[in-house]
Amino acid sequence: MSDPNIGRLLGKRYQLQELIGTGAMGRVYRAKDILLGGVPRLLTLLVLRHHCFIQ
Repeated sequence: MSDPNIGRLLGKRYQLQELIGTGAMGRVYRAKDILLGGVPRLLTLLVLRHHCFIQ
């Protein structure tokens, strides 16, 4: 099953490349910062589940 978020661009800067893991708060992705031009910069991003924002 493929993740629909793969390839998604967040904040017009970070492109989700691979799902690393999931947990109670959300999903962790390997992402690429596309604004750095030719400088490759890989990072991880936590995409929170909707219920984590509700107080």
